[in-house]
Formats: sequence, C-alpha cells, structure tokens
Amino acid sequence: MSIDGYQEFIESKNAPPPLTAAEEELKDQHDNEEKSGIGVSTKQKTVGGIAFPLTDDADSALNDFKQGNINHIELNVDVDKEIIYKMSAGNVQPSDFNDQISKERASYHVYKYSHRHNDEDTSSTFFVYSMPGYSVPIKARMLYSSCKGPLIETLETVYSLPIDQKVECDINDVLTEDFLYKEVHPAAVQSQRAFTKPKAPGRKGPARRPRRPAAQTASQ
Repeated sequence: MSIDGYQEFIESKNAPPPLTAAEEELKDQHDNEEKSGIGVSTKQKTVGGIAFPLTDDADSALNDFKQGNINHIELNVDVDKEIIYKMSAGNVQPSDFNDQISKERASYHVYKYSHRHNDEDTSSTFFVYSMPGYSVPIKARMLYSSCKGPLIETLETVYSLPIDQKVECDINDVLTEDFLYKEVHPAAVQSQRAFTKPKAPGRKGPARRPRRPAAQTASQ
C-alpha cells in the first residue's frame, strides 16, 4: 500500500468503461468531423459528411470523363493527407468493369455504362462505393463513408455529372454486365394475384304468396 497506489486505484475506479469497437469507430468519426476547416482547398464538414478536396489529377480525370474521353475513374481517399485522388482512369468494357473493383481496398468508382435498350443506344452513369469489409482499418471505413455523400454532390453540382445509379458493394458482390443492365432497366413486377371478375348477383327465387290467416280461409 502507498499513496501512489491508492491514487491509481481511485483513478481506475472512476474511469469510464472501455469502449467497444463500434463505440471507438463512432468516437473517431465525431473527432474527425470536428476538425473540418474552411476553404476551397481544405476539407469541409457538411450536413452529410466531410468534403475532402480533389487533387489536380482527379479534377483532370473528371473533366475527361465529362467530355466523353474516358468512361471510368477510380477515386480513393488518402487517409493521412485527407484528400481524394485518382487511382486509375480509362475506358472499360461493361464485361470487365467488375475486374476494376479491388477486393482489398476501399474505393469509389464513376462509370458510364453504355448499352443498347429497345434497339437504341443509351448510357447511364454509375457511382459505386466499394468497401471490402472489416479488413479495412476503422478510420478508413469511417472516412470513406463520410466522404461519399459530399463527393456525389460535388460530381453533380461542380462537374454537372448527374448520377443515375448509386451502388454499394462489398467483397462478396459481383457487378456483372447483367447486373448493371438490370439496375438501369429493372424487370416490371407483375402482380401475383389474378384479377377475378365479381360474381353477378344471384337470381331471386319465385315470389312466395303470403299465407292468409286461418279464419279468413275457413270463411271462404
């Protein structure tokens, strides 16, 4: 027994209980949101999350995408520098799109899916948020989730790129060409109940003559 030991005992007794993994993640998210700055080149806290600035190479790729020079961009979050940068950009066939999505790291993908529908050429812009799973560190998962909404807003407002389809996927999902097509053109849901015509009112039987009172019958 000593004074120092007693003080340590009192401090440990009054300390809050240890946080679970989920509570630690929420605490990290709150702490990061409180650190937002103000300005075009700095991250900004918005209602839907945190808006990290885009690097010059990401800006250039998005402008190429808008002009139709490329149809796919992968964007990633630099957790330490708190920026969003271009990981890759180019032209990708729908059948090869799933190969662009890493099963090891989180990522954002902007993809213009060009195809034919009803004998006409058409295209739809996809925004895919890929999060492989809990193998990604907590801070990275939190930042990718927080940056997603503001990034979509930036794409639509600053770059005038309306997003037709928003998709979230994990390590188990496979984004095939058939999947992309069905996301854009979902099959019509048919009613399982067949329409039944209401039954016609049944015919009434022959009118029954009222019986006369017994006294009246006897008098006749």
